[in-house]
Amino acid sequence: MSPLQKRLLFTVGGLLALQTAVLLLQYLREVDASGARFGGDFISFWSAARHLRAGEWAAIYAPEHWRTVLSGHGEVELSWFVYPPFALAGLWPLGKLPYAAAVAWWSVVPLAVYFGLTWLLARRAGLPPSARCLAMALTLPFVSANLFTGQSGIIVATLFLAAALCLPSRPVLAGICIGLIAIKPQLGLLLPFALVAAGQWRAFASAAATVVALVFASLAWFGPAMWADYFAMLQLFGGLIGQGYEGVRPLVLGPYVSLVAAGDSTTLAAVVQLLLSGAMILLVLWTFRRREGSFGLLGIATLIATPYALTYDTPVLALAVVPLLAGAWRGGLRPLPLAALIAMVVLPFVPDGLIEAGIPFGTLALLLALAAVLQLRGSEENGSPGLIRTGGRPINSRMLYR
Repeated sequence: MSPLQKRLLFTVGGLLALQTAVLLLQYLREVDASGARFGGDFISFWSAARHLRAGEWAAIYAPEHWRTVLSGHGEVELSWFVYPPFALAGLWPLGKLPYAAAVAWWSVVPLAVYFGLTWLLARRAGLPPSARCLAMALTLPFVSANLFTGQSGIIVATLFLAAALCLPSRPVLAGICIGLIAIKPQLGLLLPFALVAAGQWRAFASAAATVVALVFASLAWFGPAMWADYFAMLQLFGGLIGQGYEGVRPLVLGPYVSLVAAGDSTTLAAVVQLLLSGAMILLVLWTFRRREGSFGLLGIATLIATPYALTYDTPVLALAVVPLLAGAWRGGLRPLPLAALIAMVVLPFVPDGLIEAGIPFGTLALLLALAAVLQLRGSEENGSPGLIRTGGRPINSRMLYR
């Protein structure tokens, strides 16, 4: 990479850091002026934790209550909790805290872990310290999208990052991290295909055992009634999203909700989603079978394959930003990686009007990023040393975090 290109990227990184600071100050000012609470959707997690500690388990999902709301005969303010019952174990400590303290812990602790793992990932990819700081700066739009909504995207992304770092040498620990991604099941859609195709049987067994243990532990704690309420809530929420729920339209990434929000028929949207999801499964199977798969590819493909991915799920794209930056640092900033980095960075800030105009920018940006990562794989597949064994076929350790 030329000195001019480096200066350009560092300027962009500095501007992103400044933008994040300004957005945060503006958000805090607006929250203070309106009397609202910082953290947005965090209220649903905190409320669930409070109900849990109070023993009010039936109030956590309350599908009958939401049927009343959706019928137009109840409240109009929605505060969904649609995570599996075993996710409640992680929320237990927050239920004892007042809201301000709880949202601070929820926001700051996962963020510190996320940046720490991103730094390690960038170091593993061969980037010098200054470029590692740049990599973290390029993830700031994803962090903002998650921080201001009070969502769980950072937590899920840390599990992805930890799995990517652990898989070459600690497959059992990587499998545990992958199993924990079941707290948001749609974001784990492609992981079993990748592990099977790569012959990572120890990681696969560890992930499966983790999920089974979580399910049985929650059944022992709450009983089957909680799971029945959870599945009832999923049905209600899925129906709402399937109709193009207006509340999430500005945040959508995947083709299904994008097309429905743009006014297309649900049938067309479902066909497009199925075709793209199938294509992502085949791509993951093919690349990981050939030992060319990477967590960068996996993170992008996951957001395309799931019919319900929103901008606050973009922190997982750090897995793609790091290898694209590392490739550019070594070989120069080429047009496709540059376009992909730009598309990913602006993804959380796309105007609502694009969706209303029928332009699924989120899906297009992800496809562009996928093409850039595939180009990177093609240019480096013969140049990455260090074959190791981790209980399956030999895998290239560097490819796992590119």
